Amino acid sequence: MTPGHSAFVEALARGDRRRLRLEELRALWRTADPIAASAENAHARFRQTLDRLQAAGVITLPTSKAAWDHSVTPPVPCSVAVAVGPPRARMSAPVPAWVPELSFAASERHPATLETLYAINNWLKRNRGRTLPTVPVSERSLEIFGDEKRLDRLRDGEVLFGGRLRLSDLACERVPPFLVWHPGRSCTTTVLVVENAAAFASFRRFNELARLWRAVVWGAGNAFRRNHVGLAGVFTATGAERAVYFGDLDPKGVEILAGVMRERGGDLLPHRRLYAALVNGRMVRHEPGARLVADRHSADLHACLPELANGVLALWHEGMVLPQEGYGIQRLTDDPTPAHE
Repeated sequence: MTPGHSAFVEALARGDRRRLRLEELRALWRTADPIAASAENAHARFRQTLDRLQAAGVITLPTSKAAWDHSVTPPVPCSVAVAVGPPRARMSAPVPAWVPELSFAASERHPATLETLYAINNWLKRNRGRTLPTVPVSERSLEIFGDEKRLDRLRDGEVLFGGRLRLSDLACERVPPFLVWHPGRSCTTTVLVVENAAAFASFRRFNELARLWRAVVWGAGNAFRRNHVGLAGVFTATGAERAVYFGDLDPKGVEILAGVMRERGGDLLPHRRLYAALVNGRMVRHEPGARLVADRHSADLHACLPELANGVLALWHEGMVLPQEGYGIQRLTDDPTPAHE
C-alpha cells in the first residue's frame, strides 16, 4: 500500500458520511494522493484504487449498471458506500514481529495506521545495530515511505503517534527555520530585523557604511512569527545578543512584532527611533480595511510602541497605514540619525 493510498483510506475513515458522491470521493483522492491524481493515467488509477478499496472492504461499489457513469473509460460509480467498521482485509493480514520501540503497535487496529507502522518497523529492523547520522525529517521520510512529506504529516512537534515514538528514534530532526541575513562590521551586540524585502536591501546597504548592527535580517513578513527561532543561529554566527525590529505600521505589522515579542523573552524589541521617524515622515498608504481592525490591534500597539500608539491609531481610523518603505535608503542617506539607537 502506497502512502497516498494509506492517506486516502485514512480520509475515508475520518469522515462521518456513509455514502459519498463521485465528486466528493474524487476530491478526497486528489488531496490524499496528489501524485497519482496528476499522472497521465489518473482516471485509470482512480478506478483501480476504488477496486482495491472494494476488495479490502473499505467501500462497496454499486451493483446496478445505472449507478455507474459510462461516459468515461473505465466507468466509475456515481456514488459509493463507505464501510462501517474496520476493513475485512485487515483480519487476514499477517501479524509482524514489532521492534521494542513499536510495542504499542500490537494494539493498533486502524489499517492506514498499521501500514505506516509496518513501514517504520521494517526500517527499524533493517537498521538495527547501525549508528546512523541524524538527518532532516524529509530525508528520513523518503527513505522509509518513498514520500518525503509523510513524516511531517504524521508528527506532532517532535513526536509521533501521540508521543509513543520520537523523531530521535528514527535518527531525524526538524530542520530549524533559516533566516536570510547579511553580516555587518559593527562592534555592537545587536542585529536589526526588518519586515520587508525592500527594507532588507536598503538597510543592509546602509549598514555597510554605518556599521550599526552585527547583521541585518529579513523577517519575511508574517513568516517571522514562526521563523524568529532562527535568530539563535544568527546570534551564534555573529556574536550578537539581541535584536531590534522595524516593520510596517499597519495592523498586520504590529501583530507580527507583538507576537514575536511575547515569545522571545526580551531579546527582541522595536527600534523606537526608526518607528518614530516613520510616523514623522507621514508617507502613508490608503488602506480602508485598517479602520475595521484598528481597535482589535490597539492593545498590541500600546504594548509595543506606547509613545506612538495614539497617533498611529488615529491614522488607522482614517483608513491610512505607514509602510516601512517610508523610511528607506533615500531618507537614511538624507538623515541617518534615527537609525542610531
